[in-house]
Amino acid sequence: MNNHFSLITSQDEPTDTQLAELMTQVRKTAHRRVERVDNQLNQALIQAIRAKKENSAAHASRDA
Repeated sequence: MNNHFSLITSQDEPTDTQLAELMTQVRKTAHRRVERVDNQLNQALIQAIRAKKENSAAHASRDA
């Protein structure tokens, strides 16, 4: 992953362009991380629902 958080390297006041580029990179990185966590949560939920259905089906066949 290309890290753009080091765009501001000088001790001088950053320019508006530098700040805008930095904020764009921060937003993109945050969006990617939120998207990744959301995907992981969705997968975990799908697996939990599947497991619950399989467990319920196993109980139903045993009780029949």
